[in-house]
Formats: sequence, C-alpha cells, structure tokens
Amino acid sequence: MLRTNETSKPGVAFEPEFAACLAASSSTDICVGYCSRDTVRKYRAKMIKAAGRGRLRLIIGMYSSQGNFPPKLYRVLVDLHQALAKASPGSGVFVTTCDYHGKIYLFDALLPEGGGHPETAGAWLGSSNFSPAGLCGRREAIVRLADPSDVREAAAYVEYLCSMKAVPVTGVTLTKPPASARETLFRMKPEKSLPASLVPDGSMEIELNVARQAESGLNLCKGAGRKTKLKYTPRDWYEVEISCDIKARRNPLYPKTDNAPHQKRNAFQKTSNHCEFDAYLTDGTHYWKCRLSTYSDGYKAMGSKPRTLLGEFMKGMLEQSGLLKRGETITQEMLEDYGRTTVTLTRYTDTARTPDPEGKLRDKVFVLSFERPAGAGSWQDNGQEADEE
Repeated sequence: MLRTNETSKPGVAFEPEFAACLAASSSTDICVGYCSRDTVRKYRAKMIKAAGRGRLRLIIGMYSSQGNFPPKLYRVLVDLHQALAKASPGSGVFVTTCDYHGKIYLFDALLPEGGGHPETAGAWLGSSNFSPAGLCGRREAIVRLADPSDVREAAAYVEYLCSMKAVPVTGVTLTKPPASARETLFRMKPEKSLPASLVPDGSMEIELNVARQAESGLNLCKGAGRKTKLKYTPRDWYEVEISCDIKARRNPLYPKTDNAPHQKRNAFQKTSNHCEFDAYLTDGTHYWKCRLSTYSDGYKAMGSKPRTLLGEFMKGMLEQSGLLKRGETITQEMLEDYGRTTVTLTRYTDTARTPDPEGKLRDKVFVLSFERPAGAGSWQDNGQEADEE
C-alpha cells in the first residue's frame, strides 16, 4: 500500500492513514528525521491518549547534526515529552545522538500475532517527516510493509536506535549561546591586507581528508556529542577541525611547538600536545585575525578558538558557493566541485616582533587560505529538502 500525497489523486495522502493508526494503536513509534511544531501541537492530545493505552515514542534524528534545536520547537517537544512520560512508562520524545534521516512509523508492530487491530497494525516506511509537508502537503513516497518479517526487522531497528543511540529530549542541552556572548567570524571586521611587517617563510598544502571522515574533521558535528551524566550536548554545526596526516606534520612549516597549556587528556590520547599561534583566515580578498592551535597526539588536529570560528570560515565558504546546506555532510565530491581539496597554510615571520630564539612561535604568524580558485565550476541545486524546522 503506497501513499504519495499526490493532490490530483484522492485517497493517497498519508495523513488519514496515520491518524487512523494512531487512534487504534496501543504501541506507537514515530521515528523520523525532522518534525514541526504545528504537527506536534495538532496531534498532541491524541498522542498522549495513545500513550495512555500502552506506549508512544517520538524519535527524531537530525537535530544532533544541526548543532542545536530551534528553541521554539525544543520547548514544544519538552512539554510533549513530560506529558507522554506521565501517561505511561517508556513513552516520550527522544533525540538520536547520531545522524538519522529515515522515516519509520510503527503501530502495534511488536504485539503477538492477532493483537491490536489488523487493519491498522504494522509498519510504514518511506520519506514522510512528522510535519504538514510530510504527512500531506508535499509529494512523498511511503509504503506499508506487508511481510511480517520486514515489520519485525523495522521494529527491531527502531528499538535499537531508541535504546542505544538516543536520549530523552530533556537530556539535550541547547548549544547556541546568547548572541551577545558569542564571538563569531560574522561579527569580526576583516582586514583588506596583511601587515607590512610580515615576511613569508614558505607555504604548504594540507589535505582535507573528508572521504574517510564522515563524522569527524570538517563533519565533526555529525559525530558523537558531549555526554555528562544525563545531559547530551550536540556539537555545533560550525564546530570543525582539520585532521592533518603524517606528511603534513613532518613539514618543518607545520606548527607543533609545545607552547600552550595542555588540553585535558582522555583514554584515547597518548599525549596532550597543544600549540597555539596567531593566524589569519583568508578567502583571497579578506583577512580575519584569530588564534588557531594544533593539538592531540602528534599535533594531528588543527582548530580555532572558539572552536566554531574555523567552521564559520570554511563551511561558510561552501555555503556561500551554494554547495553546502545546514545538516549535510561535506564530501570529497563537494570539495572537488568547490575547486580544491586542500587548505594552504603559509608561515610568516613578523619583523615587528622580537625574534624568538626558543622557537615558541612568538614571532610567527600563519595564514590559512581556503580561497576558491578562479573559474571553478558552477553548481546546480542538489535537491536537498527544505524541512520545516
């Protein structure tokens, strides 16, 4: 049974099916990438009633990769979670700690054969988010699974996702600080040129190894967030780091002098190296002054202070080019379309500073360039969906 929301064909919208199944089910799982405030409000009372008959879980999977929740949506979901949890144990709103973009709707899927209502029990699998567009407004494709083994497999996956890869929405910390307290690249006034006192020492290219870093490096926001006790903090969309390979780190220009307070060590680190240095970020026309650092084992990672500054620069360049949209993964193909798969790091000696015989980089300034080459190919819309929230 297929539902597509095709307006020219009556009876093919998914929302009537969803409403009927929700009204009859005593065990409901709504496992989607995105949801909207309007839909949550519309079905709030019916969802609470369904939870009172057994259990209802709303599981959403893409906000961890966004770096933060839209505040209004977050408040609506916390309110719903508290009401569902009060209605029955195990019910509530859950947020995955990994990137999940699927759409699965389960109704009495794990009840013994003959349980529930045969006409509504089962599983729906497709592209419909829990939103007005997903349920009825936009062309989608969502199908009811007919094979009982497929239904059980879908239910087992949702159970795994909710129990092993998700936290209650009340355990999620919004990561976006007050605008007045946040230092951002967009607030910094760029300079039109470098100081005349800077004399170049040499340049090197650093590969952006995104092909093997789907959840780290430039895609760090898609990796595991930070967990402390019962709280989970997703990584900000603009939090990135450049992972430098051994070839780059062996280059004599690479900054790796142990000249700053060590970072806190963890079980995976053999050392806690940390090298901070003055730097500029440039798009080829403007220069933003900042502090960068290399850290972790063998100084293999490079990042900014604050950690979102480098991401605002590099992801911002990709966003301005039309290649990247919030929530997407940066891929090798995307970088090739941009025109480069490396950043250029140039070291300068600042002749206005006292020479540093200790080699602590006190007289050095680095310039990191992610300038798009002239004549790089144009980009056409890649079809990324625009979700409501």
